[in-house]
Amino acid sequence: MRLAGKGKLTKFCAVLLMVSLLISVGLPTIETAYGQAVSPGSGPPGGKSENKKPSKPPKPPKPPQPPQPLGMETNPPLDIVLNGQAQAAIILPADADSRLRASADTLRTYILKSTGAVLPVWDEDEVPAGNGQLQDPVWIHVGASGLYPDPHLDGLLEGVDGDGFVIHVHGNRIVIAGATSWGTQFGVYDFLERYIGVRWLMPGPDGEDVPQHLNISILQQDVIEEPVFMSRAISPLMGAALPVQAEWAKRNRLHGRIEFHHNVHSLFPPQKYG
Repeated sequence: MRLAGKGKLTKFCAVLLMVSLLISVGLPTIETAYGQAVSPGSGPPGGKSENKKPSKPPKPPKPPQPPQPLGMETNPPLDIVLNGQAQAAIILPADADSRLRASADTLRTYILKSTGAVLPVWDEDEVPAGNGQLQDPVWIHVGASGLYPDPHLDGLLEGVDGDGFVIHVHGNRIVIAGATSWGTQFGVYDFLERYIGVRWLMPGPDGEDVPQHLNISILQQDVIEEPVFMSRAISPLMGAALPVQAEWAKRNRLHGRIEFHHNVHSLFPPQKYG
């Protein structure tokens, strides 16, 4: 029994001796899955080193860029308001209907709200002598001009949907025109959103957002827009019984062009589909 116990003690001493030798010589390094050589007990792979410089934080992603209008900018922008002063006039065709005239008034009203500048509104055949004391004004045509035909504008409007529109800049003239007066009106709303930042977020005056500007400049580029859906409506916002809601819907380009509530029998005649 004593010899057996003495043998176990000898083995235990031998193990202690080997551990002491390993510690004094140095523990072997271990190659990790990350290709880093670390010693056991030195921490997980990727641990910070005293001599290692901290890595730079990643750059934030760039915000998405809005789609650019058609055409290439070859001339400087046109100033329609400069230092809070009007540099432009709004021009209507001589035969403008009530929708075009309402659109011109909307354009004038929101430029005034944004800048404090009052742009005059004239029929193109009644422009006062001396341009109403405006020096070298920019003409903003709401609707295609009857006095100044523009073949390029005609080409841009060719095949455009009735609710679509073109914003065409040429020389000192900006033309907002659609194939119909509805399209021109939607073009005015887009112009206010695109170049001034106006938003109609919900019906009524509390739902509109009009940024304040000292200057308004218009890029010399062509814009062409058409609706994806031919008819766009949210019932009951389109009815005359809710004029505030109907105005908000119109400014957000809603236009019901199909009467479907009580008109299905006309679209799908029962004698054919019944």
